Amino acid sequence: MFETGEFGAKIVEMPSRRFLVVPVMVTVVFTFAVPRRGYSVPAGRPCDLNGDGYEELVVGAPMERIASVDSGIIHVVNGSSSGLTIEGNQIWHRGVSGVAGAHAEDAFGSSLACGNFNNDAFGDLAVGAPGDAFGELEDAGSVHIFYGSASGITADDDQIWTQGSPGIPGAAEQQDRFGYSLAAGDYNGDSYADLAISSSEAVGVNEYAGAVHIVYGSQGGLSSAGSNMFTQDSPGILGFAEPNDAFGRALGAADLNGDEIDDLAIGAPNEAIGIIEFAGAVHILYGTDAGLASFGNAVLHQNTVGVLGQAEDQDGFGQSVAAGDFDGDGFGDIVVGVANEDLGSTADAGMAAVLYGSPAGISTVDDQAWTQDSQGVAGAAEQNDNFGWSVAAADFNGDGLIDAAIGGREAVGSILGAGAVNVLLGTENGIGSNGNEIWHQDTQGILGQAESNDNLGYYLGTGDFNGDAKMDLAATARREAIGLVPFAGAVNVIYGSPTGLVVVGNQIWHQGLLEAPEEADLFGTLAGSP
Repeated sequence: MFETGEFGAKIVEMPSRRFLVVPVMVTVVFTFAVPRRGYSVPAGRPCDLNGDGYEELVVGAPMERIASVDSGIIHVVNGSSSGLTIEGNQIWHRGVSGVAGAHAEDAFGSSLACGNFNNDAFGDLAVGAPGDAFGELEDAGSVHIFYGSASGITADDDQIWTQGSPGIPGAAEQQDRFGYSLAAGDYNGDSYADLAISSSEAVGVNEYAGAVHIVYGSQGGLSSAGSNMFTQDSPGILGFAEPNDAFGRALGAADLNGDEIDDLAIGAPNEAIGIIEFAGAVHILYGTDAGLASFGNAVLHQNTVGVLGQAEDQDGFGQSVAAGDFDGDGFGDIVVGVANEDLGSTADAGMAAVLYGSPAGISTVDDQAWTQDSQGVAGAAEQNDNFGWSVAAADFNGDGLIDAAIGGREAVGSILGAGAVNVLLGTENGIGSNGNEIWHQDTQGILGQAESNDNLGYYLGTGDFNGDAKMDLAATARREAIGLVPFAGAVNVIYGSPTGLVVVGNQIWHQGLLEAPEEADLFGTLAGSP
């Protein structure tokens, strides 16, 4: 099995029938951080899929076997006043009665996003299946939409979106991998969540250059009306498409300029900066009353004037992106993972860049570059730590300021690749190191045990699973062995408190609790909503 985006790997797209995509939330998914008028869920938040006031944990296992085929499934674990509970949990895949589509090697659950696409009392769920075939076109990709209800998501009125859907720009092609990553946000300010969908689209002769589609919400849910598509060759978009740019590898949404309309940050971690290969860049598209627009767009990289650091070969700036208001000034900010950043002679130690919003949008003023060698940050920068491989943004201590979670391939003692997550707290002056934490499976009181190449923090998700107005953190250990089953995968959940994340009540979830774990299920793609 070929896998793209392994910790420490240089990020080059290659055609493959069997693959695991790497969205970052995150894929993923890290929206709604800035208060504004958009898509209220009366009983809760976008991942409150049953409207009871508690968010759900949604976990994908994209290599799960259905009828002996690696088709993929998703698990929905319900929130409650005491946190996540196994009671009423759901398992969804394309073999479930009433669910549209046939199960095949779809990689169903490779990407996830929560949003209230019809602005009712329930959050809704988007599920990427980038391995889905469209006719004879292998890996053309699709996105499946499940709408929420009082009993959670249902197959009623579920939708499948592809590049062959009427009204969707472009055309389905082999290896497009439509649904590679997802991000929900209100990109036209109409109070219905919209969905950004990336693909490995070929742009002209430039294979795997990448594209981002926008499908807009409405009273009836997502609709192709007004749908648009952006590539680096779209009119007005800065830069130009090149082979393997991976434009859209990571997506993050927030209101970056304070106009009460969400904007979209798009990672292109393989972008060449001049002759510097795979240095990486992040594009910013701003929302308008008519939706995302190319005019006024920006592109940022480590050779942009004012951005800290320097573009270097293989840095991968934009490998991960998350958005939130870290300084509480009403303008969304972004944290950008630079997982392969070298620190002096320490190769691939990793870095996270923080860029702040303003009335004019994202600015380089007062930007920050955080590493594990930054003053006050827990841990130490080491070779192949890949700090910044994943990022998330959420208010873990309930002070109204968004905090940043940064995952990497941390060695825990002599245990290589065990993985860890650093949490840096938001302040009125932006992200700071005071009170920062580092979490891993050998942290006292945390369930599980640090083991070689568990990769804790490979994906990060967030949600208010116990309804206490402090966000909680879910971190994938996607290669965790469950008993004697290797690479089955698990998710550690650490709960928020007035002092930040705490050990009390932490949980570990895996398919041994939900169904039978199997080798290489890779349970752990996450949806979240800070």
